[in-house]
Amino acid sequence: MRRFSTILGFSAAVYAAGCGGGSASRGGDCAECDVPNGRSSLEAFLDRAEHRGFAKESGPHPSAGPHFGDVVAYVSPKLEESLAGGNTTHPVGAGAVKELFGRGGGTEPIGYTVYVKVRQGAGAESYYWYERFDGNQFANGVAEGVCVGCHSGGEDEVVLSPYPLE
Repeated sequence: MRRFSTILGFSAAVYAAGCGGGSASRGGDCAECDVPNGRSSLEAFLDRAEHRGFAKESGPHPSAGPHFGDVVAYVSPKLEESLAGGNTTHPVGAGAVKELFGRGGGTEPIGYTVYVKVRQGAGAESYYWYERFDGNQFANGVAEGVCVGCHSGGEDEVVLSPYPLE
């Protein structure tokens, strides 16, 4: 029994340290962030559709990745400025919101994928990640493994959408 509880305790510590769980990895609101990076404030931001004031793609299109059918990407002002400058590493506060429509269209999103850079450094581990689709949450934290796995190792530290936006 002691061995099981030791393994369980170790697993919980690893999860909290950066694999998508624990309050230490959840993020929090930062003054310089274009997009909130805590679940409750982010969901209120999304409910108010504040991201729709950002630069965006021309319309829904099939996702090139695993993001639930048709999508539209929005880039925050800090991210747009960084991308326009040809940067591949972005400033703290830069972020993006992807509206998820599922397959078969629709006019209102049924989910969102979000990232926002919350700390200095290069790489996907310096970002807060959030994904919710059709009532299910798949990510909510800094260095979320499910997100970092796909958004690492490219030319840009995390941005996979083509820029300029199409």
